[in-house]
Amino acid sequence: MTASLLLATSFPLQAAPPDKANKQVQQARGWFGVALESAGQKEQAMLGIKHPVPRVTQVFRTSPAETSGVKVGDYVVAFKGHPVLSTSDLIARVGAQKPGTQVVVKVIRKDAPKGLELTLMLGLRPALQGLIRNQWLNRTLPDLTLSLVGDVLTEKKLKSLLSPHKLTIIDFFATWCVPCRRAAPGIIKLLKKHQRDGLQVIAVSGEKAAPLKTYVSQYKPPYPVLADTTGKFRSETMSSVMPTFWFVTADGTVKEVLFGAGNNKRIEQVVRQHLGLSGTETPKQ
Repeated sequence: MTASLLLATSFPLQAAPPDKANKQVQQARGWFGVALESAGQKEQAMLGIKHPVPRVTQVFRTSPAETSGVKVGDYVVAFKGHPVLSTSDLIARVGAQKPGTQVVVKVIRKDAPKGLELTLMLGLRPALQGLIRNQWLNRTLPDLTLSLVGDVLTEKKLKSLLSPHKLTIIDFFATWCVPCRRAAPGIIKLLKKHQRDGLQVIAVSGEKAAPLKTYVSQYKPPYPVLADTTGKFRSETMSSVMPTFWFVTADGTVKEVLFGAGNNKRIEQVVRQHLGLSGTETPKQ
């Protein structure tokens, strides 16, 4: 699972309305702009290193890492001339620097097995939601495997769920999340209103099967509920605030991402826009 966004702090799951979620405190810590996993034992042996150096799994758009030429698959083995011992070690070193600090990182990659030194200027850590939107808008979600919740869990490929529909709202939620429950009636009303126009809703949760089965049995939502059993949806999309609504076309392209409850008007505007419906309507709050 992706270990960190190298934002100097981690982002636990949280249920928050958008007005609160968007007011995360900006701290003057350096930002690299990658997601990481720790190298496993086989990778360490391949590299000839005896500690779990971080491997880059994502490079964020317009980040210092992208600007300097860091690539997915790079192993970060040194920072400012000192060996990197682990993912947490690199996070601490980056976070200890101020934005605007010029640093040299050494990476190992397939075409540079002896190492390559890259110079970059650390940036200011962006708010998570701005980072997510910047990273995903007009990009295609990976074809992840999710588990459809029923009497048993049935594996489904994400794109197989998206392809029959013009637009899908993916609702990243949790059964215990109060804002998620508050948002659900508006989403159901919108689905009923625009289902014939090509709208679909699917709900995705990182919870275990038991609470999800209970939720489906008790509330009988009129859309599929899927378990992110591998954690890949959350880690790939960096979803942490709930609910988060992903607006995705049939081919998996992300058209918008909205965070938290209380977005009924904006949600309908996005839906009408990407279903090709003329004008806008203001739903009752």
